[in-house]
Amino acid sequence: MSKAEENLRIFREQIDEHGIMVGVSRQALDEVLSELAELQAKYDALEALLIEVANIAHHGGLIGKDESDLLRLTLPYWDIAECEKLQRQ
Repeated sequence: MSKAEENLRIFREQIDEHGIMVGVSRQALDEVLSELAELQAKYDALEALLIEVANIAHHGGLIGKDESDLLRLTLPYWDIAECEKLQRQ
């Protein structure tokens, strides 16, 4: 649990008698929202990379081949020519 999330859970105030509504500071809320935005950006970058890897594997004919074929590739060498060469092997 991050410090921002921990603060949001700890420093809240019950607003109604049933405890359904709670109040938190604007700072605590802003910290959590900033953290969520950072995590979303990281997720989006990883998703884009995964799509790129899947496209390279698909176009290079590596789908269905042994996992070691994919592990031998490194990002600087991923291009269509390299994939076609691997496909001919």
